[in-house]
Amino acid sequence: MAAQQQLETESATVERFRTETTTAHLQDFPSAAPPVVPSPPARTEAWALGEAKRFHRQGISLVDRAGRAAAKERVQAEAPVYLADERQRLAAAYEELRGQADAWWRGLLANDTDIVCEALNFAYADNRALACAVGVEGGTVSVVMRQPDADSWPERVPGLTSGGRPTMKALTKRDRNAWWLSSLCAHLTATLREGFAVAPSLQVINVAVLTRIPATHRLGVVTYGSWSRHRLEAARWLTAEDALRVLDLAEEVTCAVTATSSGIKALDLAREPALADLLRHTVDEDAPGAGDLSELDAALTATTPPPGGAAVDPYAPLPYATWHSGRHPSTTPAPAAATERWLTTGQNTPLLLPTDGIVTVDFTTADAPADVSVLLLGEHRQVASDADFVFYNQPASACGSVRLFPAEPTETTQVRLNLLSLPPHVRTLAVAINADVDTETTLVGLHQSQARVHAADHTWCYAPAVDPALAALVVLELYRDSRDPLGATWKVRAVGQGWADGLAGLARDHGVHVA
Repeated sequence: MAAQQQLETESATVERFRTETTTAHLQDFPSAAPPVVPSPPARTEAWALGEAKRFHRQGISLVDRAGRAAAKERVQAEAPVYLADERQRLAAAYEELRGQADAWWRGLLANDTDIVCEALNFAYADNRALACAVGVEGGTVSVVMRQPDADSWPERVPGLTSGGRPTMKALTKRDRNAWWLSSLCAHLTATLREGFAVAPSLQVINVAVLTRIPATHRLGVVTYGSWSRHRLEAARWLTAEDALRVLDLAEEVTCAVTATSSGIKALDLAREPALADLLRHTVDEDAPGAGDLSELDAALTATTPPPGGAAVDPYAPLPYATWHSGRHPSTTPAPAAATERWLTTGQNTPLLLPTDGIVTVDFTTADAPADVSVLLLGEHRQVASDADFVFYNQPASACGSVRLFPAEPTETTQVRLNLLSLPPHVRTLAVAINADVDTETTLVGLHQSQARVHAADHTWCYAPAVDPALAALVVLELYRDSRDPLGATWKVRAVGQGWADGLAGLARDHGVHVA
């Protein structure tokens, strides 16, 4: 009886795995639509009176008639002003959100590289076959998809004995490869369908499929092709078997996978110049051979730190005590809401530069020490030399455009940047933090950190959620907008991703030699 139950459980597990790996393309992928910004909640007179009463009656005894009468007068005088301020602040927040949503939608329709890649990567993040958009040119996006390894397939599948009794039989290499090819096509189709649904102006998606080759256990690209929107959307996807047609629908495709016992092989990059060019612009071109694909594989399969806690509610009421303290006086109609903006992990926004090009970044932490550093990165996200790594022992860049003012004796480290005087080869400034290298600790105690970017009377704020396993992470990136051929337009991105091996990993991945 127990053996029968075990057989049924194992059989059900395998069949569930088969369904999950061969039907991803049958999902519904709703087309993108302009984001709808919800209206702010109504703030009523009764609500404002209640907030004012709670504040002014604190500490007043029920028998203190004079105190309660004075509190009542203050409530009646202040509550209408507080209500007017709150309504004005909410209206300003609503208009700002609408402006941001409209700018994002227009950027998506215009195939803005950052916006399209961010939207696709967010959509791909929960797929079984992880994928990453790596570049946009016109109406074409390039994507790398990580197909699960064939070695992760089950070794046994449901079958029948010669006597017709249910059993689990060994999965042959031929059957495994046929199943794996069906899975690859299903995941590839899902990646394409979701990509065209998320980015409505894309017309072509180029995909390189990366996996580990069973015979060598080395990483390789097994499929590379180009698919157009009109051919993919004209096809019907009704059954698991329909996914195999995706290779026939490509404008051009090279696939090194067949349903034979030795049917999973890697493409020869020397014979695929377009694929080689895609990989060259995706990973560190200085890394040797297989290291390129290993680096790409690590990036695709890395555990991404979760977003920084609960999302900030832009319509959350301003506490009455805060309003009353004078930090938001009733005579000020909330311009601060228009000049201070919070970023979430992965979000980017244009950086408004002052005429002198000076931008400052303040990093504050109240619960654990952290060293701040800045990397001056070129086109391939590498430093030109160790002089382009600004940290506590080297607090200024060789060009003088980046200067670091450590936290001692305050809790705030400031980075002062002159973006107009940066050398042209510097494309990105990565602002990073790391734990104390001498104690070999992680950032586990860093819970209340905050970065604030100040430029031209505007402030962009970001509070990264720190994975306790990390010992270093990039907090923010300031980078030149790729659409500006002069390189004079800058953007800021909230990153919040890092390395378990701390400063060593941060330096290694950006070409810095640490003694």
